[in-house]
Amino acid sequence: MRRITIAVAAVFVAAMSSVGLNRSAAVAAPATAAAPAGSPAGNVLARWGATMGGSQTITAAQAITDAQTVGTLVGLPGTFSQYTATMRAANPALKMIFYMNGVYATGAGSANNPESWYLHDANGKRVTSTQFGSPLMDPTNPGWIQSRVTLCANTLATTGWDGCYLDMLGAGTLTPGYLSSTPIDPATGSAWTYPQWIAATTNLAATVSQALPGVYLVGNGLGDGAQFFSPSWGPSSSLLGPLTGVDAQGFVRGATDPATSYRSESQWKSDVDMLVAAGVQGKAVLVEAKVWSTGATPAQVGAIHRYALATFMLGTNGNQLWYWSDTGSESAVIEDTPYDHVNIGTPLAPYAKMLGAYQRPYSGGLVVVNPTALPVTIPLGAGQWTSLTGTVFQSQITLAPDTGDVLAASQPWGPVASVTTDQATNITPTSATVAGDINANGQDTTATAEFGTTATLGTLAPSVAAGIATAVNTVAITLTGLKPGTTYTYHVDATNSAGTAAGTNLTFTTALPTPTVKTTAAVVSGTTATVSGSVNPNGVATTYQVQYGPTTAYGSASAAQSAGSGTSALAENVALAGLPVGTTHYRYVATSSSGTTYGLDKTARIR
Repeated sequence: MRRITIAVAAVFVAAMSSVGLNRSAAVAAPATAAAPAGSPAGNVLARWGATMGGSQTITAAQAITDAQTVGTLVGLPGTFSQYTATMRAANPALKMIFYMNGVYATGAGSANNPESWYLHDANGKRVTSTQFGSPLMDPTNPGWIQSRVTLCANTLATTGWDGCYLDMLGAGTLTPGYLSSTPIDPATGSAWTYPQWIAATTNLAATVSQALPGVYLVGNGLGDGAQFFSPSWGPSSSLLGPLTGVDAQGFVRGATDPATSYRSESQWKSDVDMLVAAGVQGKAVLVEAKVWSTGATPAQVGAIHRYALATFMLGTNGNQLWYWSDTGSESAVIEDTPYDHVNIGTPLAPYAKMLGAYQRPYSGGLVVVNPTALPVTIPLGAGQWTSLTGTVFQSQITLAPDTGDVLAASQPWGPVASVTTDQATNITPTSATVAGDINANGQDTTATAEFGTTATLGTLAPSVAAGIATAVNTVAITLTGLKPGTTYTYHVDATNSAGTAAGTNLTFTTALPTPTVKTTAAVVSGTTATVSGSVNPNGVATTYQVQYGPTTAYGSASAAQSAGSGTSALAENVALAGLPVGTTHYRYVATSSSGTTYGLDKTARIR
């Protein structure tokens, strides 16, 4: 049986410190790995082949082609075993990985295991997959776990292959409709939750790994970036712990999503951040990007391919593995296109959102992606920039919504400006000043700030001149029209004829507004003046009192009273008793954590 992908809304937004060559960005850059097997020297585009689409027969020539196309191949021994030696001769670095199921019993004898190995529903009935009829096994059962160890070990001993792939570890198997009935966790007597399932399958993988030291052990179950980071899904990132790598079958899109369907920017960004987070751990994400949608035109397939590949190259550090499919199956005839041979060298810096699009410089080019709903035009450095389709750009490129590309440069990078984002100052309820320390490196440079209420930013401030100096110059930019009491993420960009650099993302929180207070008339009766006014707390817990006295120095005050924390003006009346004959000055004063506001001075005459 084969796998499933469940796409869910992203719930994670990360902002990590970063480093780079004359650049910095919103996500930390993992160390660049050595050129992976199956890719040209100096290229971090490493590829793998998913060939688990059932029993298949291929020729020796095709087996050699597969070995030369990818660095890691996951498949069935029945398809490749007779060609193992030939394939290793064609690619000595090739890793050959045996596909096996981690949590379903398959093949002959699948129904004949001890009953305690199987999962059951509340009625005691075995639970099976609705599509394949395979029984679901208890991932915590020691006997079942040992069977996975034995199967992997025996197969590697027979084939001489390098590792095993444990399928179906992810929580997607629990999604409604995938199973014949709801499985019950024997430990709790209740239905499995997604986090419980991930914890159990992570432990299964850890046990197999410990029993087979040195074996290249990978699994399937990351799903996509949303599941990778979301606690409600496990999170699926837990699977990386005991494994060398884990398959993300839903990278960028679901295989059968409509060709016109694209994820939101935040959902898309979680897929990139998944690659970065895995790279920091020295782990591999085995990406699967697919278009198995019926009715997708060649133009749509090509556009999605470029978008997904560029997205991958924003986040990879060479540990991650790329796989593309648009034929509708995971065939032993591994799909191969010119796009998947692009080589623009090694990354110079982390990815960052710059001038409205996500960019990452490589030693021989630039990766650009626009996952937003609006077109974005970005400047390019000097020389010519050739896209995946062979189109040559100079000076700038306009990216339509939900598009991406990998641009090969005709010449080395020029002296790109360096920029460091500074802490925000002059923060008010609706404005703030942000700044960047910029070295223009002798090129005429402009600066702008990108900001927003999430890590996807979304708003560009007007550009300002940053000079041409070769020394650091601090450039200030005022942000206006902000919402009170709101946290903003921002960074400063610097652009010159060589390209654009981005400072690290920082945050600030706008101040909450101070109370609004008005002093109005007084009604005098004898030696008592009842003075009127109004107080608007503007959403912050507020107290008020009346200051009074013979002069505008006042000297006396009424007892403080609460005005609440609403957002509407409240009419107030305070009686000031025992006033002396003559003129009394008074005013309303309101105080909150945002500050103190004073009403206008008024007078009352005591006769």
